[in-house]
Amino acid sequence: IEYTVTAENGTDKQVYKVTIRHKKSKIARMKKFDVTIGSEIKEGKIDHDGGKITVVLPASSDLTKVRPTVEAEDDGTVSPASGVEQNFSNGSIKYTVTSEDKSTNKEYDVTVRHVYTEAKIKSFRVGSHEGVITEGTPNKIVVEVEKTDKLDNITPVIEVSQGATYTPQGTQDFEKSTNNTIVYKVIAEDGSEQEYHVTVRHKKSNIAKIKKFILNSAANGTIPLHIPGDINHDAGTIKVTVPNGTSLTHITPYIEVEDDGTVNPGSNQVQNFTSDVVYTVTSEDTSVQKAYTVSVKQGASPLARIESFTLNVGQETYKAAILWNKADPSAPRRIEMIVPYGTQLKDIMPNIALVAGASISPAPN
Repeated sequence: IEYTVTAENGTDKQVYKVTIRHKKSKIARMKKFDVTIGSEIKEGKIDHDGGKITVVLPASSDLTKVRPTVEAEDDGTVSPASGVEQNFSNGSIKYTVTSEDKSTNKEYDVTVRHVYTEAKIKSFRVGSHEGVITEGTPNKIVVEVEKTDKLDNITPVIEVSQGATYTPQGTQDFEKSTNNTIVYKVIAEDGSEQEYHVTVRHKKSNIAKIKKFILNSAANGTIPLHIPGDINHDAGTIKVTVPNGTSLTHITPYIEVEDDGTVNPGSNQVQNFTSDVVYTVTSEDTSVQKAYTVSVKQGASPLARIESFTLNVGQETYKAAILWNKADPSAPRRIEMIVPYGTQLKDIMPNIALVAGASISPAPN
């Protein structure tokens, strides 16, 4: 705008041309970085703090002949300039933004690439346990954790294809899911999808041990309720003592093994224990076997009885009569023998037969 100043004398004048303008900006920032493919504009994702720009193009795009449309903020300039063809097939290219007042420069590392089309789970880890991935129909992942780990509070660490996302995310309850399996969906950058059936389960045990070996009256009739075996894991033996007189030919033991292992012969199967029986335990993962030799013996007899009392006199054997008071079985029993007249009764050495396991005092001389 021109301003005219006139002197007091009315004759002399002075003209002033006044310009008011904005101060040139010190800002050096990329405002826009676009690539046009056909009728579609692909906008670049600008990270000012990191100094990076990424433009994603369809998979069929030619990366060797790309003409970006660029614009800087506040009348800054960009080099290379807008519309200049570039070859992005070999990697990123640096673009420099210069502020309007030329005082500030900022570099941007620009990547123009094809859209990512892969939708895969690369790894699936629970704690230190890495999942085994099997691709197929459907894709499957199996993770085995320790028996002590809870399945209702699993937070996996998942790695998927570059640019892809997945659902569900965060902590999951595999215990309530069918067969401990949850379906994960991976979505590629281009929108394509894949599903993975993920199973988190307890690792099968390699322990092969018998936990309980019990005989009970329900299975064995004459055996009193609940007779546990004495288990020696180091020696691989189990010893059970049953009441004297119990038949050993038809005994049915109840057996428990540790950590979901199996035992052969199985629990509640009738066995003949007149001789030792070998039981073999196989661990849940079938990698370990352990044999136990089971011995079932009768306990000591409660009988204190003389079965026969005989005496040899010359060529003859005389048998005594064993008498007792049936009304009072605890009363002392009597043994009576009649021998020929004149038989010497001094230093007699009788033949005494006792019930099995019993002893007598004084011993026969």
